[in-house]
Amino acid sequence: MKTHTILVLSTALLIGCATTVDSEKGPDGTIAYLVEIESSEPGARVEANGDNVGKTPMTLKIFGDRDGTFHNFGSQKYVIQVFPIATNQFVQTKAFRTQVAVLAGGQNPAAPLL
Repeated sequence: MKTHTILVLSTALLIGCATTVDSEKGPDGTIAYLVEIESSEPGARVEANGDNVGKTPMTLKIFGDRDGTFHNFGSQKYVIQVFPIATNQFVQTKAFRTQVAVLAGGQNPAAPLL
């Protein structure tokens, strides 16, 4: 289980991934990871890649590759943001790089062709 913690002022964001052997199957051979998101004050708005996904505390389902990396569904990063409910606090942002596909011969499809 991977755990990342961010603490700024009175808002805390806790992100941890969990999966099991019989995990839910997702698109492109991915599996579901459950990410717990909490804040020191319940009710903070949560966004994933710019989409409103709920309020804390919550469990976010993210589809990733079996090695625990975030799958690239067309974006180079996966961003989770939690917005504070009180003044004088900061938006908590965690950005994860997604897995870059590599073609046969070691070529990256996103690399410019020369």
